[in-house]
Amino acid sequence: MLKKIWKFIKNLPSMHQDEKVTKFLYLQLTIITVLGLFNLPGTQPSVKYVPSLYKIYMGFTFGFFGTFLTLWSLCAAIKASKDFVEFFLILYEVVSVISMFVEIIFLSMNRVNFLKLLGKMKKFDVTTYPIILIKSSQLEHWTMLCYVGSVFMLMLVKCGYPFFTIDEEECNHIQEIYGYKYPQNRLPICVWIPYVDTSEPRWFIPLYILELHVFLLSFASTVVYMMFPFIILHLVGQHIVLSYNLHCLGKSPMGTNSRQYHSQAKKSREVFQVRKCIVFHQRLLDFRAQVCCPLCFQ
Repeated sequence: MLKKIWKFIKNLPSMHQDEKVTKFLYLQLTIITVLGLFNLPGTQPSVKYVPSLYKIYMGFTFGFFGTFLTLWSLCAAIKASKDFVEFFLILYEVVSVISMFVEIIFLSMNRVNFLKLLGKMKKFDVTTYPIILIKSSQLEHWTMLCYVGSVFMLMLVKCGYPFFTIDEEECNHIQEIYGYKYPQNRLPICVWIPYVDTSEPRWFIPLYILELHVFLLSFASTVVYMMFPFIILHLVGQHIVLSYNLHCLGKSPMGTNSRQYHSQAKKSREVFQVRKCIVFHQRLLDFRAQVCCPLCFQ
């Protein structure tokens, strides 16, 4: 028993290193999986009806998100078009969220290829030049912290807009554009529903709760944009490892033990290192060819 525990402890560093390469990528996938925007294997319990229920949940999430985006776009086209500045701001928000929604759809459509890509990343060389992994992990950590923090603060301000006090001039301006009966009850996301005044309390409260969920989905969708830079970051790191291996070719150690080797043994070792670099380079080329498929338009 003690031998097994000791063996497990000895393997912890290598297990931790293998996990670090895709740590943030799996964190991002887990976030969008919880909200029903992606199906990550191993996140649902192995119960009989759970996979089917999760597919229904995903269908509802995509339908709900798409419906709100449609109502948001209609509001920009029908109501906000009366004022250029208002129309431009809403259009900018709508286009940004729609682009994230489309990217999520493409990611789900290419789910199998993307998971294969992550499987290949787990086999990356993180021991030859360990400083690369350390620096990459630090950069990922700070990028994730700053990016997610800034997006969260922006959405928090946007959600709190109905609770800010507005003066009479702004009330008249909002009423003139949107025709609200209660301009101070303006929703964070402008939605157009026929024959419905969204500023009325009976509509404002339930719609505001639904929009909080839309903000949560939008926040989760923003993390998808971080996946591609993180993959490229580790791909560049592997090219540096390859460059390091190529630089070491022909520089066999000249210590006491190495002088005892025969020249034929040295040649065999160098040929092995060259073949190793060639195979490493071929795998990198194959990986690089597959990077853009799951995350970008084909």
